[in-house]
Amino acid sequence: MLSFCIMLNNLRASSPHPF
Repeated sequence: MLSFCIMLNNLRASSPHPF
């Protein structure tokens, strides 16, 4: 699940989507 969290964080940092 760690990789998933990291991926989500990366997407969040890349896109201005507050989720």
